[in-house]
Amino acid sequence: MCCLLYGFQLQFGRLIFIFSIVSKVLDSQEPFFSVRNPDVKQGTIATSLTYLVETKHFSEAQTFLRSFGAQTTPEILLAQANLYFGLRKYTLALSFIVEAQKLQWDTDDFYFLKGKILFALEEYEASYKALEQSYKMNPLDSTKEALFRCQIRLNQTTDPNEHSTEL
Repeated sequence: MCCLLYGFQLQFGRLIFIFSIVSKVLDSQEPFFSVRNPDVKQGTIATSLTYLVETKHFSEAQTFLRSFGAQTTPEILLAQANLYFGLRKYTLALSFIVEAQKLQWDTDDFYFLKGKILFALEEYEASYKALEQSYKMNPLDSTKEALFRCQIRLNQTTDPNEHSTEL
């Protein structure tokens, strides 16, 4: 019993030590991440940026992006567009989509995001075309649902007296 109690006290002491370290880290004003190697490959930058955006760490994603002299690749442009879409800066997000279009980047993810941005900007016809292209390339349920929502908005703008239910 004495050894068991001593073991508990030792473990309890470690927990207090761990909590004190976590508390110091959380209280510090240090960035969420640190850049160890400025010569990181572009794919790693795009993957890291995408992860930060998907986990809704938008300010960290902006800081991360500014930390690198990253070349403009389609993956980074898509991640930037996602970042500004998450921040509800739709016009800025669309500017990154336009840049990716200039590179002739043609993926379903690209068209899906373009459709979402245009939908947010209430450009329903252009949104529908982009979502339709995404669905043709990769028929996902999420794209089908987005197309359905867009079609409802198009119908409402064509005939505002029509009653329809949105999912």
